Amino acid sequence: MHQQKLLGVVIGISIIISVLAIAFLFPKIETQTLPLEIIVGSYAGFNINTTSINFGTVLPGGMAEREITLTADEDSKISLSVEGIDFVTPQESILLMKAGMTRIAIIIAEVPMNQTLGVYRGTLLIQTQSI
Repeated sequence: MHQQKLLGVVIGISIIISVLAIAFLFPKIETQTLPLEIIVGSYAGFNINTTSINFGTVLPGGMAEREITLTADEDSKISLSVEGIDFVTPQESILLMKAGMTRIAIIIAEVPMNQTLGVYRGTLLIQTQSI
């Protein structure tokens, strides 16, 4: 009877240790998305929008930048990437931030000279992982 109780305690402790190890080895990653839009046109123009990152109208061969403010609630590794628009990229793709830190991330649109005129839409992915 004593050995069965001891075995039960050992199994219980093993399960707790396993759960903690999995949580440590595979930390939670949160993903946020922001829509991106740029118009490649025959004139230059701008657009101010608070719900998306909008580069306005940029000429072929032109460049535009937008800033986003990031604030970390805890020590974090932040990964930035863009999907859907090949010529839009973050200036830095990996940011290490301490709890309470605020940092500006710059998103750059470098329109190729031979880019077809039109509206381009994509997504900025912001992945946050506790460290």
